[in-house]
Amino acid sequence: MRPLNFAPAAARVGLVLAVAYLLWGGGAYYGLVSFSLNVLSVGLMAVGLTAWFAWRIRRGRGFARTPLDGAILLGLGAAAVSAVFSLDPGRSAAGVWLGAVWAGVYWVTVDGIAEGLSRRLMGRAIYLSTLVVVCLALGQVIAFWRDWLALGLLPQVSFRVSAPNPTATGLNFLWPLLLAEMVETRRLWLKSLMGLALAGAGVAMLYTSSRGGWLGMAAGIALFAAFKGQMVWAFARRVLAHGGTGDRSVRYQAEDHEQDEDDLGVQPEQSHRLRHQQAGFP
Repeated sequence: MRPLNFAPAAARVGLVLAVAYLLWGGGAYYGLVSFSLNVLSVGLMAVGLTAWFAWRIRRGRGFARTPLDGAILLGLGAAAVSAVFSLDPGRSAAGVWLGAVWAGVYWVTVDGIAEGLSRRLMGRAIYLSTLVVVCLALGQVIAFWRDWLALGLLPQVSFRVSAPNPTATGLNFLWPLLLAEMVETRRLWLKSLMGLALAGAGVAMLYTSSRGGWLGMAAGIALFAAFKGQMVWAFARRVLAHGGTGDRSVRYQAEDHEQDEDDLGVQPEQSHRLRHQQAGFP
């Protein structure tokens, strides 16, 4: 009997916990304004970033590059110059250090994906950690209605969940991932689960009463619809352009993108859809 290997599961749990802490602990509002929590978060992230960079340098491999590298470095340089000439250089330097650490988190994330970290796994870590916020918001909504109905009355006052604007921001970070998962998967149980999660996120968003959150959600829905429409149109153009003779080209395209599908965590039954969609993009 082969021994059980808990390493992959432990790595996934660790990723979810790390993402949850970055989104709702060290990276949330209170994590930035609370001095003790800020020091703890920045210290832990600095240690982790140092270990990652040292490991990469020891392996003798370069770092993944992104189009934002120049802009980030330029912004950090400008902030450093500003800190030198500020009225409170110590406080300004702390702000520059905080920005540098979060830039490092971005680069490590990009580097991890380049090293084979599944994009779909990262997306699931984000929405699993954010669903906790949805559950907390829904708990407040349920308690509000329960208390009024216990009196035999409908609510006579308006209600908003706690920290409505940060909650709306988190929900706008969450629902596109849930919607993408629901659209792409062919598993009925997963579609149903994502649909329930989307419905809960929608109710929570309604009770934030955040105009910025509502506008952001509307813009996101329009962008998502436009993106899906572009993929459908690209697939139609591919079919019309190649017709019956396009099978070889599509097969060649599919072989060329097998590694991308592995990175995304795409299931075999989904692969034909992704291949046709990718054919329309450079």
